[in-house]
Parts: sequence; C-alpha cells; structure tokens
Amino acid sequence: MVITQRWIDTLDQQYVLVENSQGGPRLLLAMRRFVIFLDADSQARRYVREMEHNWNQAHKKWFDCCHEMRRKLSDLECRARAIGATLDAAIENSIQVLDANAFDSSKHILIRVREPEWYQPWANLTDNLDLDSLHIEGPHQTQTGHMISHVLSIGRTLARLAQAVGMEQQSISELGAETEGLWRQYRSTQWRVKNNWMSSGIHALEQLQIAVRIMDGDIFVDPGYLTRPKIEPLLPWIILMLMYVPDSQEKDQLEWWLQQPETTNKSFEKDLEPLIRSYLHQVYAELRFLATSRLAHQHLVERYKARCENYDWKYLAELIQRHAKRVGKKAKSRQKQPRYEFEDLLTLHFASYLHDNGYAVHYRLRGGVHEPDLLANLANELEPIVVEAKVVSQTYGTARGKQWIIEGLRSLLAYVEKCHSDYGVTNGYLLVFRMGSRTSPKFTFDQPEWVIGQFTIVPKVINIGQINKNSPSVVITREDFLQE
Repeated sequence: MVITQRWIDTLDQQYVLVENSQGGPRLLLAMRRFVIFLDADSQARRYVREMEHNWNQAHKKWFDCCHEMRRKLSDLECRARAIGATLDAAIENSIQVLDANAFDSSKHILIRVREPEWYQPWANLTDNLDLDSLHIEGPHQTQTGHMISHVLSIGRTLARLAQAVGMEQQSISELGAETEGLWRQYRSTQWRVKNNWMSSGIHALEQLQIAVRIMDGDIFVDPGYLTRPKIEPLLPWIILMLMYVPDSQEKDQLEWWLQQPETTNKSFEKDLEPLIRSYLHQVYAELRFLATSRLAHQHLVERYKARCENYDWKYLAELIQRHAKRVGKKAKSRQKQPRYEFEDLLTLHFASYLHDNGYAVHYRLRGGVHEPDLLANLANELEPIVVEAKVVSQTYGTARGKQWIIEGLRSLLAYVEKCHSDYGVTNGYLLVFRMGSRTSPKFTFDQPEWVIGQFTIVPKVINIGQINKNSPSVVITREDFLQE
C-alpha cells in the first residue's frame, strides 16, 4: 500500500502543477513535463498499459455486438427470402396488379432475394473502427452496417411490391420493424463507442503526446504526417503547429487552413488551451481511478488480515483442529498418512470474506496447467485479482517455511501472467497463513508490494497461531523471489 499511495501522491502533485499553470507557453511547458513524467515513470507506464487494456476490452465488445447483430440479420434475411418466394408465387398465379408503376419499380427485388451470396459486395470490409479519426468525425459505416442497410432496403422494396399487388403485409411489416430496430441498435452502439473513445484516458494521452511531438519538433521530421486525420481537420493543433513550425512550405499550408472562412477563434487561449486542459483531466482521472482501485484491493486484504489476527483467530484455530482430527481419524482407519487440506479451508474463508464485500469469486479456476486458488471481481468494473494461499506450519506433522512461500510466489506470478491475457489481471495477492507455536519461526517481507514488470505482487502474512516473541523474523526479499 505504501508504494501505491506514494505514487498517487506523486500523480496528484504532477497534476496540480499543470492545473495551476497560467496558460499560454506556461501551460504547454507544464503539460510537456506531465507527459514526460508518464512516459518515464515505471508505475505510470504500467497504469497506461492498463488503460490500453481496458480500452481494448471495450473495443472488443463492439466486435461482439456486431457479431450478434449479424446473427440476427441472418434470420431476418431468411425471412425476406421466404416473403419474396411467396410474392413470386402469387405473381405467377396472375394476381391483380393495383399499382403498375410501383410494381415495375419493385419487381426486381424478387431476383435479388434469391441471390445466395447477397453479402458479397461487403465481404472484404470489416467492422474495424478508424480510431484515429473518431474524435473529428462520425463513425463510418462498417461491414455490419452495410449488411443491415441492405436488408432494410430489401424489406422496404418488398413492402412496396406487396402493396402494388394487394397482398397481406403483416409479415413484411414485422420484418421492417425488426430490421429498423437492428439498424438503430447498430448506430447507437457506434456512437457509444465514439463517445467512450473521446472520454477515454488513452485517447486523451495520445492527443497530449501529439502536442509534445509538435513542441519537440519530431512531428516535422515526416511532412506527410500533416495530412493524417489526427492533425489535418483539428484546428487547435494547427494553431500549436504554427507556434513551433519552422519557416517552410508546411507553415504556408497551415496558414492557408487558418484563413478559411469557417475557421474561427484563431487563438491559443480560445482553441487550444481548453482542449489541452480537458485531455489532461481525462488522463489524470483515469490513472487515479486505476491506482485508487488497486489501493482499495490492498486495504481489503489488510482488513482481512486484521480480522483474522484480532477477531477470528479462535474460530480458525477450532476449524483447523476439527479438520485435523477428522483427517487423522480417517487416515488411521485406512492405515495411511493423514493428508491435511488447511490451504483449502483457509482459502474458502477468504473467499467468503470477499463475497461478503461484494466480490464475484471463482474458486480453483482451471486454466490449462494453471489453477489459482481464487480469481475475484470478474463481474465488476474494478480490476480483477488473483489470489494464491499458502500455509506455513510446524504443527500437524508439517514443517513448511521460507522455501514453500517462495514457491507460492513463483506460482502466483505464473497465474497472474496467464490471467492477464484472459482477464486483464495485473494484481496478485499471496496470503501466507502462519500456523505455529511460540517457537515456530515468524515470516515477513522486505516490501509491502513488489512491482515486477507490469504486475504487482502483494504478499501478506496472517498469523493464526501463537506468536513467537523471542526469535527474529525470517525476511523474504524481492531478490530471493527473483533469484528463484
């Protein structure tokens, strides 16, 4: 918790310096220092990667929605074929034509609905959204949108043809209503993605990084960059580029853009400063939320440790004794060595604690060869966590100590790495339950949390036995873990 809280304090200090800047060049320089801090600080880079992962998960939901809409569209397309076949049979039976003009302009649809591969014109398209341009224009129509629009057009033409020959239109009206609803769902989902992208910290950080590239001159190394959608239609960046661009053809081009009649508020204060402050706030708010949610996880585990050591220690001791007695009796009747399951008992106790605090908990989740004890919080918006429990003891015929803890750390890191690709997990918690007597060794860790690459490992020792007040603690360091 100390490391995470210290980083939150540092982030607050960095943001206050930018927020209090007076604008103009001072704001630009303060913004540049803030972005450089995020690029250079290891914890900040870790949270930025987490922001990227969160956005990628949100973007993936867009593709999942498109897949579900195409599944519904397939059913609607089959119904359109059936309606077309019914109309075709009626016309062949010389049904009376009530509106010759509508009939002549609509009868071609009977051939189109018989086409087996009606989706071919859009087969090479995808549902990928151009994120680089989402902040300057509406989302373009993707493969799914073209297909829904096509079936919607077919339904409307079938309705005109049915009206021209005087056929009952209830099934056609239902087809049209459902396709209209699918089209509204598609468009609303598109705009929701756009709004989420506009308000995401990762998009805001990208825009701030562009501003820094302009200030540092990197953006002028490639003149072709000026034609890309991130820059060209966005007036405030043009203003910023004019402040830093060298005298060249690019500067003339920028000045030409600013001279267009539709261009207004040609000043830094009116165009660029509010945008930069907005982006700064978005980045800061999302980074602070991620760090604070991690701190909330750590406080939760810390409260569990205090509960076990101060309030539940007697209950846990009796639970362990009953289990040991039951296992010992069964082993004696079978003439085998007792196999105690203390870790399972204590892990379930922690799982119930998480459940009572509103966490969705999965116990013994199998993932190939990886089987973490707990995977919690998958159903919530906060980041999920992986938990591994180990019991160290000098009682009940067991004598597990430092090496057993290090093996637990090694397993935990492997679980976190596996669950990161599947669920976005970056936090792993090792709960070391110490069951012992007054002479059993104590254990402690050199740091309250270890940052290893993009992951954070939080180890906690929970004493549920008698405390050894005489011998010094066995210290497990980060180096011990990494050497293993």
